[in-house]
Amino acid sequence: MPFPKRTHWKLTWRSAATWALVFVLCGKGILLYEMQHPDRTDLIQVAGHVAAIHRGGEGSATWLDVAGPEGTRRYGSWFGQDWPGMERIRPGDRVSLLAERNRLSGTSRVESAPFYFWQLVHQGRVIVTYEQVSDLVNHNESAISHWADILLLIAMVWFVIAWVAHVARRRS
Repeated sequence: MPFPKRTHWKLTWRSAATWALVFVLCGKGILLYEMQHPDRTDLIQVAGHVAAIHRGGEGSATWLDVAGPEGTRRYGSWFGQDWPGMERIRPGDRVSLLAERNRLSGTSRVESAPFYFWQLVHQGRVIVTYEQVSDLVNHNESAISHWADILLLIAMVWFVIAWVAHVARRRS
């Protein structure tokens, strides 16, 4: 197949507005997909012993390696949240949790795929409830969605202005 005659691409306001709109629409689509979370009844019930724990805090990963009947898996906290009471968890302690598998890492092996916990019980004591995690996730995702909507509005206005200017230039 021969190469096209035109080998360079001229960047215009119209093409930049189109690409910006496509980029924001794709981001909004991914965000809408990621905001779909399973019900409490669809989560995985996991019970086992803590093999390792990392308390990252704000802006850093917080996770537990839990050894259960299906092997050792890593379960992370949403948005790196370090919940009160997690400081009492030590390797070897018994925990029970409800977990959700990360859907976007479908190419990795099941044993190494990241999971997110929605409820954490440490030796019969509830550290974090499903409702607390649900409130945190919904609050953070609504803030992200709000900014994505603002970017989408800006991209759409830019797109419309660029196309109106293009049509007006062609008619004159």
